[in-house]
Amino acid sequence: MDEDCFDYPWNVCGVKTPGVCGHKPVFPVLPLEYGGIVVFALIMIISNIAGIGGGGVAISIVIAMFNFTTKPAIAISSFSIFVTTLARFIMNFREKHPEKEGVVVIDYNLVSIMMPTTLAGAQIGAFILIAFPSIIIQIILTLMLLFLTIQSTFKAIEITKKESA
Repeated sequence: MDEDCFDYPWNVCGVKTPGVCGHKPVFPVLPLEYGGIVVFALIMIISNIAGIGGGGVAISIVIAMFNFTTKPAIAISSFSIFVTTLARFIMNFREKHPEKEGVVVIDYNLVSIMMPTTLAGAQIGAFILIAFPSIIIQIILTLMLLFLTIQSTFKAIEITKKESA
């Protein structure tokens, strides 16, 4: 039996299967989890408004505040992105374009081009999630977030210079 399981209130050992540790049940909710629910919801709302998934930040929040391991955190993040994207689509699929008469906001031609590549990327990601151990996935995720942070910073500096000129 893994002795580390007893160190944390969210790990439960031997409840379902003797000698096997797992994540705690949903209830009772710990104080850190209440904060995590609020932060997670705010991040997903802001990400959705910005038009991005927010998966990288969501995964980090799920790992830090709910103490899930990398693979379940990725699954939770992916599902939450799906739910928020579906909600946004339902709210906007009939929204009219503000400048073009009789045109909806969603460009379905662009969707028909991007959707196959998005689905292919999701399949590749699922294979990577199965094939690699959690530590490798966490390293890849960290490097990707670092790269995206640097790229976003340079883009922000470039836009700020253009607006200032």
